[in-house]
Amino acid sequence: MSTRFVAPPTWPTPPAGWVPSEGWQPPAAWGPAPAGWRFWQEYGVVPAIASAQTAPLVAAPIAPAPFDTARLDTAPSGAVAPAYPPVQTVVARHSWWRRLGWLVVLLGGLVSYALVNQTMLDTQNVLFFPTLLLIGSVTVPATVLLLEYAIGRGLEGHGGLIIGTAVTAGIIGVTLAGAIESSFTGTGSQLYLGVAVVEELAKMLVPLAVFLVARRRTAGAGLALGIAAGAGFAVLETMGYAFYALVSRGGGLAAMQDTLQLRALLAPASHVAWSGLVGWALWRIGATPRKRFAITGLVASFVAAVGLHYLWDTSEDVTAHIVLAVVSVAVLITLMVLSALRDAARTHTGPVSGPAAIAGPAAVELAPVAPMPQAWGPVSQPDRRAA
Repeated sequence: MSTRFVAPPTWPTPPAGWVPSEGWQPPAAWGPAPAGWRFWQEYGVVPAIASAQTAPLVAAPIAPAPFDTARLDTAPSGAVAPAYPPVQTVVARHSWWRRLGWLVVLLGGLVSYALVNQTMLDTQNVLFFPTLLLIGSVTVPATVLLLEYAIGRGLEGHGGLIIGTAVTAGIIGVTLAGAIESSFTGTGSQLYLGVAVVEELAKMLVPLAVFLVARRRTAGAGLALGIAAGAGFAVLETMGYAFYALVSRGGGLAAMQDTLQLRALLAPASHVAWSGLVGWALWRIGATPRKRFAITGLVASFVAAVGLHYLWDTSEDVTAHIVLAVVSVAVLITLMVLSALRDAARTHTGPVSGPAAIAGPAAVELAPVAPMPQAWGPVSQPDRRAA
């Protein structure tokens, strides 16, 4: 009967078909193997008393033998290293709402806006204004959030946190930024730069607070929280500008309509995209061991967000706004895809080492797992043929 190498249950799972190379020793961080653990075991049958749900797909140990590290160096004569039985991963199929919900919300919002707007203009009844204001300011930010839900994994299991972030960050950000900006003095360029810095900082207060208390930090979660914070801020600010255009001297329904349409359609290019970029960079600090590189990326991302914000505010040309919108949306979607690919790789492979590799990937992406050393060596070519 053929034999194979079986790691103790307290160690990470070795790659399929792995055989220890000569002189290989487990890292001290893994801890000692259980007393009497036999590393080379026959590829037997799981005892019948174990259920299909709970029985591990490994061979039961034969007669216990004293722990002997020498037995790790080479396989016994005639041993083969068959591949470990494949792990059956349950892949949840995305529902049609998850895949296309963003498109449904976008089209539904545009149609609803057109109907309510036309009705208000035909009747000249300002009672339709709150409905039009709500639809116009919420549609595009909600679409971006659902697009992140369709592409990435940052929203999975955190719907309440995302909604709370959008509401809280919107209220705190708009109130705090408005209070600070009212005291600004200086030239036009200085005022615009100050507004850009203050608003980008104010939007990120809630995601920063969540970052400080979160037990696990991933760039995908940071991107989702940043998008939520920017969406909440954009909704309230758009409502404010539209209401001001309606009641200001020389304003009216036409002025309100122009303001609402411009800001509502281009919302992803402003606060939603920029805060998403900063949130992604902030949460990368907890997702990568290269802290210095991540901090540099955060500074660069914040400078980029402030720069785009400044260019947006100083430009009065619609063409320039469209160019900035395309650039910002392209950056946002790129971050969505990259974060989704990284999170998917983490989910399918699990932690590369340490005790968490045995339990599998965490269901919630907000809890840190201390990494263990990567100590499994590569599978040799003869072992692959044997597998």
